Amino acid sequence: MTIIHKINILSLAKIYSLLMAIMGFIVGLLFSLLRIMAPSLYTNSSLGMPALAYSSLGLMSLIFFPVIYGIMGFIIGALTAVLYNFVAKFVGGLEIEINKK
Repeated sequence: MTIIHKINILSLAKIYSLLMAIMGFIVGLLFSLLRIMAPSLYTNSSLGMPALAYSSLGLMSLIFFPVIYGIMGFIIGALTAVLYNFVAKFVGGLEIEINKK
């Protein structure tokens, strides 16, 4: 058994950031596909905006969601590492079994 007593804050923040950016891309892709495939579900006919404008909003989500998710992932990852390091002082850390080949 190996015990993790401390986690590098920047290291975990970068990992969370990348993982959440990937998730943001997937969410943005789904949102974009919904906007492109079914603009009538999201449009209000009284606004008079063409369907192409709503489709372009969907395409912008491919940039918006990964960036926002990545930023939030970095912040949450850093906070998680700080809290883990604090709690590990009292609890003793996370036990992990590592098999060497």
